[in-house]
Formats: sequence, structure tokens, C-alpha cells
Amino acid sequence: MDRKGASRQIAALKAILKTLLPEDYLMQSGGSPKDNFLESLEKDEPIVMAITNELTESEIEGAFRRPKGAR
Repeated sequence: MDRKGASRQIAALKAILKTLLPEDYLMQSGGSPKDNFLESLEKDEPIVMAITNELTESEIEGAFRRPKGAR
């Protein structure tokens, strides 16, 4: 696979991850998805540590931001 193909795959995987973050962390402990994610980060949970190593702070913020027009 060339670099361009690898970059596209990484971008696709990041997009999938950002889409799933709010849904996954909504299911935990009753707080907001973002609060649940941050709580997991404080507990040094491996998956959250991996996510924070791969996504920028603004990408994580964007994942938990409600789309315009959403209630």
C-alpha cells in the first residue's frame, strides 16, 4: 500500500472512531459522554489513552460536540 492509501485508511479509521466515541461513552455511568470519557482518561484506561494519543484535542472535542440542529 502506498502512503496515500495508508493516509486515507487512517483518516477513515479516525472518522469512525470520532463517530463512535459519543455513543460508547453515553452508555457509561450516567454522565455526559464527554464527562464519561474524561473520567476514563483520569483512570488511565488503555483504550482512552490510545485514543488521546492518536486524536488531537480538537478532534476529541469535535467528536463530543452536538451537530447543529440536534436536540
